[in-house]
Amino acid sequence: MKTIIVRRFKHIKGREYIGTFFVIDEMGELLADLKTMELSWKENQTSISCIPAGIYEIRLEYSARFDMHLWEIKGVPYRSECKIHAANYARQLEGCISLGTYHADIDADGLIDVAHSRAAIRAFHEAMGEDTNAIIEIIQGYGTC
Repeated sequence: MKTIIVRRFKHIKGREYIGTFFVIDEMGELLADLKTMELSWKENQTSISCIPAGIYEIRLEYSARFDMHLWEIKGVPYRSECKIHAANYARQLEGCISLGTYHADIDADGLIDVAHSRAAIRAFHEAMGEDTNAIIEIIQGYGTC
């Protein structure tokens, strides 16, 4: 089973976290190296907070909202529908994790965004291959989330 490591490393203006996202296979080989963006910690409140740091199962499931298969983080206390999906800006997130190929302030609003989010999601799905279950570990490197 593959493992995904998310390391939050910077809190931006009290509004978002950015970090790294690694997909590692059973032999310890790095399959993907991407960037993340999440909302800030707001006591794990639905739709407005990042999820708590910890280890979770993730599953590939069909999302009617996005009309595609997405990875959903399971077992988040008091939460559901925590997805890994494409979004370039924090304002597009509702407690999920967005992926990109690099961090940049692409809309000049003073916040760091993730660029090429759809390409990053494709790279993530390719790295996961035929797998439909995995483990994700979210590590808090900064702040209180």
